[in-house]
Amino acid sequence: MAVEFVQTFTWGPIVNASDLQTHYFRIPFPGLPHIVASAYLAEVSIGQKDGRVGTAVATFKRFEFLDGNGFMQETELEAVSSFLEVDRCVSVTIALDLDVATGMGGWSFYFLS
Repeated sequence: MAVEFVQTFTWGPIVNASDLQTHYFRIPFPGLPHIVASAYLAEVSIGQKDGRVGTAVATFKRFEFLDGNGFMQETELEAVSSFLEVDRCVSVTIALDLDVATGMGGWSFYFLS
C-alpha cells in the first residue's frame, strides 16, 4: 500500500491545574479512506496536587467505519492507543486527557491507497 495523503492535527496547549479533564474532538473523513493514524504528546508539563502526580495522555477515543454490508459501525477504544488503523473510515475521535498537567497533543493520519 502507498501513502496517498497525510493530514496532521495539533491541539493545545490546554492547562488543567485540577482533577481529570477529558477533551474529545471528532474528525470526519469523506470518501471512506483507509487510514493509519498515530497520536503523541507534542508538549507536556506535569504538576503535583495533594500528593499525586499529574498525567497527560493524547490518544484515540473512538472510530466509525462502514462494514462489509455498508452499515456504519462505531468502536469505542477501551485502552490508550498510540496507533490506529481503520479501513472505510467515517470518522475518528481524538482525546487529550489532562490531570494536574498542561499538554498539547498531536495526531497524524496517513491515507493509504
